[in-house]
Amino acid sequence: MPKSKRRSVSRRTSYYHRKRKKRQQSFYFWALTTIAAVVFIVHITSQISSTDASALSGGQIPEYVAAPGDHWWDPAYSIRHHLDTKDKSDTTQFYKFDHSSYVASGSSTVDGADIRLVAQVDEMSESVAFELQNPNTAGTIALFDISRYPNADYYLYHGGLVPPNDRILGTARLSIADAVPINASAIQTPSLSIESTSTWVIKYHDHATLTLDIQTNSDIWKPESKVYYSLEDAEELTLIEDYLPQEGTLSIDIPKKAKAGDYSLFIVTDVAGTLVRSNTTSFILSAPMFVAWTIDWEGRDVEDWALKDIGTLAEKYSIPITQFFNPRIYISKQVPPYRRDIITDWVMNRVNIHGDELALHMHMYFDMVEAAGVTPRLNPHWGAGVDGYDVLTSGYTYEEFTQILGWAFRQFAQNDLPKPEGYRAGGWFADLEILEALNDFGFTYDSSGRELYEFGAQKQEGYWNLSPSVVPYQPSTSDQNSPNPDSHLNIWELPNNGNDSYWFSGEHLLNRFYANYKPGEVLDEPRMVTYLTHPDWYSTDKPKNENLFAEIVKYSHQSDLGPVVFTTLSDTIPEWESITN
Repeated sequence: MPKSKRRSVSRRTSYYHRKRKKRQQSFYFWALTTIAAVVFIVHITSQISSTDASALSGGQIPEYVAAPGDHWWDPAYSIRHHLDTKDKSDTTQFYKFDHSSYVASGSSTVDGADIRLVAQVDEMSESVAFELQNPNTAGTIALFDISRYPNADYYLYHGGLVPPNDRILGTARLSIADAVPINASAIQTPSLSIESTSTWVIKYHDHATLTLDIQTNSDIWKPESKVYYSLEDAEELTLIEDYLPQEGTLSIDIPKKAKAGDYSLFIVTDVAGTLVRSNTTSFILSAPMFVAWTIDWEGRDVEDWALKDIGTLAEKYSIPITQFFNPRIYISKQVPPYRRDIITDWVMNRVNIHGDELALHMHMYFDMVEAAGVTPRLNPHWGAGVDGYDVLTSGYTYEEFTQILGWAFRQFAQNDLPKPEGYRAGGWFADLEILEALNDFGFTYDSSGRELYEFGAQKQEGYWNLSPSVVPYQPSTSDQNSPNPDSHLNIWELPNNGNDSYWFSGEHLLNRFYANYKPGEVLDEPRMVTYLTHPDWYSTDKPKNENLFAEIVKYSHQSDLGPVVFTTLSDTIPEWESITN
């Protein structure tokens, strides 16, 4: 069963509700038996005079059918069973089947709301009333009366995306006591069946690719084949350029002009002028909701259990971490050489195997500042002012800070660490001059931004005043809290708008996510929330992080549940650049 068939099939798709009358021929079945012989039958194939066109017009699109001359009720469905109603000894008949197996495979909903009973004569069909008993069991029963259309073929369709209120249920309960038990064929699928491999398709940098799983019983995958697609029932079909025939999958680039929302799509194959049309599949196009987990290393030793637990949580939800690493460990007398090696190996293992990013985080420890050749400053500080840990980064001049940055880069290089692209200041104390130094030093981004705050026993007021739903921006040269299209730094500000899992409650952290994303929301533009954790005090952070990510993953794109994409900070930069360009 393709991955797409494992998804929920009960999602609202207003497209099918709007288009049903256009696709399905309405009729009165009392007249069918007398007019069936003169009904014009539309076959699956149609001929065109030229196959060189880049698009097919609506008049050239064939009907969607199961086989030549075999009508298919609704393109929204890709599975049906033919019911054997030849026994007319009683007009009340029932089909007993294992509905739980359909639910388990993702080809029907738990309540059976997607199931339809369809009566068909030649090219005309109609959804008819039935009763569904014991859904999601091995003994589910579809009970119905054939007296109105005794000569019709009956089909049980399921796995469709038609809204549940389209179904016709019996108003009076039928009696199963004298009903005729019937059998059904194995699963029937159309000549060309497609399913999107995911419900949610994410649009990155104005580009999105839809991948289809394809099933076919026709010989349509030839080198000379042409494949067209129709998005939202377009009158003209678009040729898929550079298409390489490959049975099983097909990738389609969604047009850049496509806006976020619900979409439907079908394809038509052309082999030497013979056209075959697929069913219609659907998907949701959305911009990403980025979620970043960042770790601030304080320049001290970290216990092994904390490293292990951080890695376990990240691997559980496939979260790449942005490691704001502090090179002070390489000179600290409190960190033995063997511990430096353990920490470095752990970080680089995360980078090389799990896709983590290495960025830079510094507190202005006296020993580190001296090692950089700068005279340590005692003030301003937010705490007791003992070892320089709490001295504000902004207390140093532009020249002094760039000298400290140079020392940090040399430590990274000497210990075979990749050059950092991002920075976060200790205590978030980065003013405009610090940002200018980072900009001039070649950093791609800073992540010190947050809401207005006071910090520490000295109640030092920060420089930031950003909202919880702020999106990344390039700071103005005159105001670090706002963008300025005409005069801004080249560096990006990727704010820590999700806050810190040490200082804030678990409820607060989750509320920061919901300040940026409402469940089920389809996004027109990308958004991001960035969280911060300290490994030094992970016993406090751990339960909050476990609960936080257990909730956020409910909207994960990786699980096809929404637009949430776990990411490193640097990986989001192309997205913000594409918006501003």
